[in-house]
Amino acid sequence: CVSHLTSNKFIYYCLLQLMPNVVTRCIQGGQGNLSGEIIKFIKLLFPPLQEQQKIAVFSALKKSGKISDELYKFIAVLVEKKRLILLADIDKSVKQFIMEAENKLEAEAVFAEAASDAVKKELVKKLEHLTGKTIVLKDKIDPSVIGGVKVKLGSRLYDATIKGQLDKLKASLM
Repeated sequence: CVSHLTSNKFIYYCLLQLMPNVVTRCIQGGQGNLSGEIIKFIKLLFPPLQEQQKIAVFSALKKSGKISDELYKFIAVLVEKKRLILLADIDKSVKQFIMEAENKLEAEAVFAEAASDAVKKELVKKLEHLTGKTIVLKDKIDPSVIGGVKVKLGSRLYDATIKGQLDKLKASLM
């Protein structure tokens, strides 16, 4: 092994995955015997160091039970195909698909200051009536809106803020 071309963690997790297969081959006759013939058929493919390091991180997560085998395999394919950068977009799309399947819709509400739970519940109730879907509200604070609320539902934007009204007034005067 050339240390600047391989990651020790990557090699460890590769061997850990191969261990059940190697043990099965060793114990074929009842008594364990790790021969050179068995070792000769073990093939480790070494991707570039950066990919090895990524795979090692996800392998550690898999070993600790923090990610499933299926997710690990999926991520390994993304790393192999140099598409790991797409993971956040894939996550967003999957969450959106699940929301649609559950008849839910995410609404992003922007308030000038923290809104009370009662105000948020009333807003959710009105949005659910408007859309016919269960609303998952994400609220943000932006003092520049001055007052009122701005709601983004999918690609639609409802602006009931003082800033929005002032902008409309300014546009109509010009």
